[in-house]
Order: sequence, then structure tokens, then C-alpha cells
Amino acid sequence: MVTQANEMDNKAVQNPKLGFKCLHYVVSESCGTLDVKISKKTQETVIFMLKTIDGTAKANKKYSPIEEMITMQANQMEHVVSLKIVDDDEYNEDLDFLIEICSEEGKRLEGDDTQSRITIKDEDLPGTICFEKRKVTVRKMDKYAYIQLTRKDGAAGDISCYCKTEVCTKEVNNQAEEFTDFMPFNDPIHFKHQETYKLIKVELINDETMKNDADKGTPVDTEEK
Repeated sequence: MVTQANEMDNKAVQNPKLGFKCLHYVVSESCGTLDVKISKKTQETVIFMLKTIDGTAKANKKYSPIEEMITMQANQMEHVVSLKIVDDDEYNEDLDFLIEICSEEGKRLEGDDTQSRITIKDEDLPGTICFEKRKVTVRKMDKYAYIQLTRKDGAAGDISCYCKTEVCTKEVNNQAEEFTDFMPFNDPIHFKHQETYKLIKVELINDETMKNDADKGTPVDTEEK
């Protein structure tokens, strides 16, 4: 995807000899290359430097930089330069860099149309984290309740969430209580790049667990909350 987001407007101060046809391009990171067009407004031969400048998008990481001398002959009215856009697997915010028309010494030429901004739109989605199942059933003899988290609709980059157990506020039959039926869980969960599944392990308290803890001299709160 390549979009010319901002054509040259009438209020801009133009360079009398050279200028970009578009002052702002928006591209997807998977576009491969972007063709940037430069117009010559005079019938004479013009020599100039064309160079890219880092913004939030960094050279070699998000695009291939250029710094080269260009000669446009008297009968050549347009020059096209191809910029390579780098596609990676990491999630980023939209990133920008600049391309400028400069003198042979490398100084930007006067005029609003001697600089164009390129915005690279990221297509790698970090995804969303949710429970694999809304309800998990365990047996009294089980030592742990295993609860699976799933990362859906993308897996780019590192993301995190916080998971904790809570006692139901609405009274239900045989309601489980913290420190009586299970040990509280309150920890951050980290998904690395391309990881899509995590397993939470909540410790359950049963008669055998309470007996072992009592034998070890570990106090166990059995009072109903």
C-alpha cells in the first residue's frame, strides 16, 4: 500500500528549480519499495544531492538510506528514486523518515517542496490476550487448577498482562474461598514475540495439603471469609 497523503498545495513556498511532487507518503511496511518523484522546473541541467534523514524510523532497520548525487539533463523533467522499505516481524507504532533535495555540499535547498516525509505503517499486530475457556472445572483431589491464556489476532512483539484470582462477589453454592480452597494468584504474565499460549497454575488446597502443611508447622487459614 502506497498513499500520497499530501500533494503540493498553493500556499507552500516552492523551490524555483526542483521539488518533490508529493510532500508526504504513507506506505505499509510490506510494500517493498516506494517510488519518490522529483520534478525539474527549468530547462537547464541541474545537479543536486538526494539524501534520507532518520526520524522515528531508523536507517537500515526500517528503510535503506540513500545519499547520492543526481544529474538531471536539460530535457529531463522528472526523476524517480526508489526507496527500499524494510519489513520486520516486530510491532511498532507508525514511523517516519525524511528525504531531502540538497545542494552538492549536502545542504537542503530552499523551499517547502525540497523535503518529503515518508510514514511507514506497521502491519504486525501484537494481538489480544484472553482465556481459552470461560469456565474451568477441577476435582477436590487436584493440586492445581490449570488455566490457559491465548493470544489471538496477532503475535508480534512482547506483550504482558496481569492475572489475579478473585472470590465471587455474588454468593453461590459451595463458593471457593482464598486460603481455604485455593491460594491467591496475583502475577504478571509475559508473552514473548510469537508466543501465543501461556498456562497459569493456581494452587488448590485440599485435605491432604492441609494435613501436610500442619505436619510441617505451616499455619493454614481455614476461617471462612
